[in-house]
Amino acid sequence: MSDTFSRVMKTIVAVIGSAEDEVNTDATLNGLGINSLDILELGMALEEEFDVMIMDEYLLSSKTVGDLVETVNNSRAQQTCSSAATVEQERAPTRARSSLCWPFQISRLRMFHLLAKRSK
Repeated sequence: MSDTFSRVMKTIVAVIGSAEDEVNTDATLNGLGINSLDILELGMALEEEFDVMIMDEYLLSSKTVGDLVETVNNSRAQQTCSSAATVEQERAPTRARSSLCWPFQISRLRMFHLLAKRSK
């Protein structure tokens, strides 16, 4: 059992009140009695537990506890990546700055594309 899963399980038990033996990676959120309002409340608790920001769309698309664990892991990885990119960019000379994460490169390209369109 991974550390992330055990922390997600404890959060579900604390917020929703499910029994620990009912919560496993294959357990559906509907089967645990978690509705859309509960998932948002659970999301806030998970954000506090893991110190990450989780988008509501990802929470609402989760169908099982395993999906929630994957969502938390992805949010943690994305936050780590964005933090590392910020630190790296602050250290690098202006000419040599490159993002460590491809989403930032794409958004930077979009920004330059929009600026070029506006200047025409």
